[in-house]
Amino acid sequence: MEKIFLLTIGIALLFFIIKMVEAKYFDKVQKPMKIIVRDTLYVAGAAFLPLLLFFQFDVKLNEFFQFVEDKPNKPAEVFTDEPGF
Repeated sequence: MEKIFLLTIGIALLFFIIKMVEAKYFDKVQKPMKIIVRDTLYVAGAAFLPLLLFFQFDVKLNEFFQFVEDKPNKPAEVFTDEPGF
């Protein structure tokens, strides 16, 4: 669970830094800090749920993909003779 929180905080912090740099150097207009913090919380929430789902189903996904990859490669059966009926 701490991995999820650390990744969420990292994503939100990176978003916050990018928004501050964008507001200062590219837009040349100072946005209210309230708006930037609100957007950062939206991003943190939007990052938390997919990360939570990913780490909850990670083992099941690995098992599924191992099942798909371990499938033996059989040659296709092709009937080239007269039918038996």
